[in-house]
Amino acid sequence: KAGGIEYTLVPVAQYSASVLVVGRKVYYDEDRELVPLDLCVAWGLLADPEYLRYTSFTQQDRACTCIYDEGSPVDNTDVLTQFVNIHLIPASESILHTLNTIKKGDTILLEGYLVDIYHGGQIYIKTSTVWTDSGIGSCEVLFITGVRIDTETYT
Repeated sequence: KAGGIEYTLVPVAQYSASVLVVGRKVYYDEDRELVPLDLCVAWGLLADPEYLRYTSFTQQDRACTCIYDEGSPVDNTDVLTQFVNIHLIPASESILHTLNTIKKGDTILLEGYLVDIYHGGQIYIKTSTVWTDSGIGSCEVLFITGVRIDTETYT
């Protein structure tokens, strides 16, 4: 239950990823009780400082966009496969508190389950399960059961 509304979370896949936070946004929209924040994260070349300097990330409307400089070593393939926006559903108040301490530039380990969200027996938000999609519907929806920031693990 979130915001007085009952949802069903259906696990689709187990999830564990070590990522660099390139954006963090708290939302105050109609889904804030269920999905209070999103993280825009990168890995691979996009998380390497040498390549990261050619990119910028913006978050709005529950999406993250990566823009890279013309002539940079970063290309469309890198962008389509090495960053994502994740809608986070904390499994506990402790995890929510930890998520609220994460900042841009942190390297973190996220653990949990990719989930589809149902409301009233209908799909409400579907998670992406691949890193090669883009546009509407390409965000992961993560029921987050564990977070590690540096060497500290929170569950």
